[in-house]
Amino acid sequence: MSITSLVNTSFDWHDHANALLKSLTTRYSDQYGLGTMSGSIYDTAWVSLVSKTVDGSTQWVFPHSFQHIYNAQSADGSWQGDGSIPDAIINTMACLLSLKSHESSWNGGVNDIAPRAAKAASYLVDALQGWDILSTERIAFEMIVPSLMEQLEKYGLTFDFPQKEILLKLSKKKLAMVNFEIVYKHHTTVLHSLEAFAGKIDFDRLTHHLRNGSLMASPSSTAAYLMYASKWDESAERYLNHVIDQCQSYGYGAVCNVWPTTVFEFSWSICNLFESGFDASRLDKECLDRIANILYDSLAAEKGIIGFAANVGPDSDDTAKALTALQFLQKPFSMDPLIKAFELPTHFQCFQFERNPSLSANCNILIALLRASNPAGYENQILKAATFITSEWWTTEGTVEDKWHLSRWYPAMLTSQGLVHLLYLHGQGLFPQISDDLLKVKIPTTLFTIIVRILQSQRPDGSWGEGGSREETAYAVLALANLSSLPYSELIREQIATSVSLARSYLTTSNAVDNLHIAPADYIWVGKIGYGVEHVCNSYIVSALNIAVPLYEPSTVSVGAPPIPVSKVESFTKFYGRLQMYKGFPKWRLVAWIVEGYLYLPELARVRLDVFDRDGMKKDPYFEYLPFSWTGPNGMEETYTSPQTIFDMIVISMVNFQVDEFFDLVVQKHGPGAIQSLKHAIGVICDDLEKGIVPKALPKAGTNGHSNGHSNGHSNGTNGTESEQKDSSYQDIHSRLSHFVNFVFTYPRIEYASPNDHGQLRREMRIYLLAHTQQCEDNVRLQAQEHFDPYLTPPSSYLKWVRGTASDHLSSQYAFAFIACLLGHSQNKAKGGVREDYFPTAEIKYIAQDCSGHLSVICRIFNDWGSMRRDREEKNLNATFFPEFEGRAKNKSDEQLKSELRAISDYERKTLQLSFDELLRVCQKTVGPAQGKRLHEVVRLFYNASEMYTEIYEFRDLSTWQA
Repeated sequence: MSITSLVNTSFDWHDHANALLKSLTTRYSDQYGLGTMSGSIYDTAWVSLVSKTVDGSTQWVFPHSFQHIYNAQSADGSWQGDGSIPDAIINTMACLLSLKSHESSWNGGVNDIAPRAAKAASYLVDALQGWDILSTERIAFEMIVPSLMEQLEKYGLTFDFPQKEILLKLSKKKLAMVNFEIVYKHHTTVLHSLEAFAGKIDFDRLTHHLRNGSLMASPSSTAAYLMYASKWDESAERYLNHVIDQCQSYGYGAVCNVWPTTVFEFSWSICNLFESGFDASRLDKECLDRIANILYDSLAAEKGIIGFAANVGPDSDDTAKALTALQFLQKPFSMDPLIKAFELPTHFQCFQFERNPSLSANCNILIALLRASNPAGYENQILKAATFITSEWWTTEGTVEDKWHLSRWYPAMLTSQGLVHLLYLHGQGLFPQISDDLLKVKIPTTLFTIIVRILQSQRPDGSWGEGGSREETAYAVLALANLSSLPYSELIREQIATSVSLARSYLTTSNAVDNLHIAPADYIWVGKIGYGVEHVCNSYIVSALNIAVPLYEPSTVSVGAPPIPVSKVESFTKFYGRLQMYKGFPKWRLVAWIVEGYLYLPELARVRLDVFDRDGMKKDPYFEYLPFSWTGPNGMEETYTSPQTIFDMIVISMVNFQVDEFFDLVVQKHGPGAIQSLKHAIGVICDDLEKGIVPKALPKAGTNGHSNGHSNGHSNGTNGTESEQKDSSYQDIHSRLSHFVNFVFTYPRIEYASPNDHGQLRREMRIYLLAHTQQCEDNVRLQAQEHFDPYLTPPSSYLKWVRGTASDHLSSQYAFAFIACLLGHSQNKAKGGVREDYFPTAEIKYIAQDCSGHLSVICRIFNDWGSMRRDREEKNLNATFFPEFEGRAKNKSDEQLKSELRAISDYERKTLQLSFDELLRVCQKTVGPAQGKRLHEVVRLFYNASEMYTEIYEFRDLSTWQA
């Protein structure tokens, strides 16, 4: 592999890597394993609740654990954990239960526990009001919190909060999925959270599941077993005492969320060091050999599949990492058991019986198979994992997350490592079966999307993460090192180098390598609470400081995407930089969004003539503007709309331009009489839609002898009578409109939209098409006048016209209904095919549609602004021809007319901003902070995509004039 580097890595980090290896091996115990996970207040609270009867007297078994939580209570009454609301709630509930349990017995009943408990309860009352249940990712929280609430009710403590019913419904659904007979017989993940099933499960039937004294390496689950089993278990008590001993650095009596984590710490650390280019010959061979033997023997003992530690039950994530580590350590183990145990038809599962797949697990499996001795032998599995991973990125609305991790940069890093290595090996001639769709569209777009998101999210101090996280910063650097190897990252490679340099400065100045104590900002792994792991964190940091950037020589990485036209990117960057909405953004961001847009163009070109053949039209000047009209706004406000939705809206935008061309061409070709044919066709088609009848599409080229589906008149080859020709013309119009409507209403990614959202799309489609005919009629009447200004027979006042026919004619309202169907489809499909409205209430629908209405008016105003000269030449109705403007009567200049249009648009913008503010308020009040913000962001994206055209029209007219 040829490696070059844009970023200086002259400092030698091998000593730090060897110190890490030494720590891993010296802290490992043959009997108990290894664990350096951060302390867990939640688990410590459960351990503090364990009591047993000695000589007829009940005694607390781990009093130091209670003393630890007693000392750790914050001034506001809470126990914070990673600083998030979910952790604070879960921790505080568990500690409050412990306080109430100790109140009468601690220190002989003479204590201040009652006021402490009251303060904790008061904190919970406030914190629960703002808890967004649906955005919470913690293991079994939907079972743990209701169980804690039930137990607190015994002490007279009840809690009501806005999303309580949502939580209880989730709990009921989850509980219904648990088959306790399976739990009694098999080693399932339920064993990790037994404290959530107090009163529901028979703990006496779980004894055989103990492994080295623990239940699935969980201190809280093991504590619950000791509390609720009828027979005391000495091995479980010894296990908890050992964990307390190992966690003394967090305070005596503290425990962690999981212990041990031997396989996890060994595997992740080794993979990180080797993937970042450390020289094996300069690493401690004794340590490497010991780790290799431990991992190999562990896999062999469990028949080739393993969990985060020995005997806790296998998962594909830890198995894949262990297999990859052994490949690096030149002690390979067969990949076959991994595939046999976890492969499914479309992806790999992490656990048996899991509810939803893990993106990171599939990434780690892809990475493992690519590192196999013979990766070509696993081509089918490699392409399956790669397809699943890219599909997740291609279709996910908002940030792409993983259920095992709180940081969005973790799946971004793993995706980058896996897919870039796949492209590298493809460049060496491997994996010939890879599809064009994956190679030329999905992978390039996915990877460049990740680049843009990472670069845009860096904090001013060089870090990533909400509070500045060392580990998250390392993820970003490792991802960028891989991604900068892509040929199409060339135009922003300098910015990547700057970003990496700033990140490394942050990592070194924050003493990230030498200060190994895990801080709350690094509690980014998902357990019952957020946690960090010392060795894993350290391995990521030292790897980020060592890796070459770019990791691969770009010429060795196979990319199916066509070359990016550098001169055009530079030209567009200058032009878009003139638009008001993009002023203040650094140049590299504009370049990145433009490059991202170009990655969509090949697929867009493929479907360019699927709806309208564009016969008789000049080259479409709008074509290369289309992608950026969505990638720019999406990047500008960091909306993170899925690439699939972005592409779909680019397609609809293109087709809507073509609809304008079609109506203009029909009237030009067939004369004003064609307008009635258009109206009739629209009526028939839309009436059928309301009856559930979708019009037929035109046959594809070659299927009936007609290249574009148009009728050729009569089979006898004669020209036919005038009446027959008229009928043929009508049939052509009807067929082409039917084809367009069929395209929209059979679009595969609106299938799961709700009946209401489909209905709104049908209504807006009729309004949109009829608005075109009205515009055509107005144009015909205008053309009959001696002078175009003023329009002598306006259908209404300018205000009513611009808010009605004029704005409906621009497709914004119908396109807004379409995007609601797209997003509703995506949301409903993820929920198993339910048919819920995307905007959930009448009030939200009303405000969202009002926002769309205002932006439609603004867009029409600037459309008229940009086409003023063309409209005069063609005598098309323009806003400035309305009597209100008195253009010719008062001999106003174009600048005067444009000034009046701008003043009206400013008024509409002020009204629109009020609507946006109200939309955010109502959405967050109705569906919660996170989901409400998302609904607001989607409407903002639609606005910004439209706003970009209003600003373009100030400089250029993108309409196509007929050939």
